[in-house]
Amino acid sequence: SIQTYDTNVKVYSVTREWKPLGYYMPDFFSNAWKRPGWWAEVLKKSVKGQKIMTNVCNFSKSSSWKDYLSAYDVKVIFHELGHMLHEFLSPQNYTQLGGFDVEDDAIEIPSKFNENLILDRSVVDMYMRHEDTGESISDELLMALQEKWRLSNEISGLEWIQRSLFDLKIHWDNPPGSLQELQEIWYHFYSLFTPFDVVDIEDYNLAANFYHFFHSPLWNYVAV
Repeated sequence: SIQTYDTNVKVYSVTREWKPLGYYMPDFFSNAWKRPGWWAEVLKKSVKGQKIMTNVCNFSKSSSWKDYLSAYDVKVIFHELGHMLHEFLSPQNYTQLGGFDVEDDAIEIPSKFNENLILDRSVVDMYMRHEDTGESISDELLMALQEKWRLSNEISGLEWIQRSLFDLKIHWDNPPGSLQELQEIWYHFYSLFTPFDVVDIEDYNLAANFYHFFHSPLWNYVAV
């Protein structure tokens, strides 16, 4: 076995048709020295194109032998695995044509595609089982989860439109001349696209939100 920097980090050899692609080191659990968030990263590349990759997350590890994931945690894993697969499965002589080096408009497509498989019945049967009986989730409960998932995606789509229009407004048109004007612009788009009846101006400050700088993933919602 390969020694790692943490006992919770395991190393997996990645191959395709028996050809070695590199090593995968998922680092899923939080600890005192990790920064918050989740991401995929290439730790090292060889001249032959092989890579050492990691998916870093901050899931809570229980004191028992069972670790439970929320629905959102599962979405994070599928999303970051999409980045991992994209990097491993797109070897190129020109780095800008594969993996994380592609244009921003395309970098999230594999991850969004992967997310769409989370509640697919054939995929669900492989990972979502009752902890005591081992039975797969019922069709009735799965359909309820799928409906909730669709609603969540629709709300997310509205948020991406809101962020994109806000981003274009403040960087393309005349820049706001004051903080108050900036907040009025984001509040306008927030009020326009929120699906909720009551909008709390203090609840969600888009002007201080990282995602409004990254509107290109909106194309990925269309593509997948």
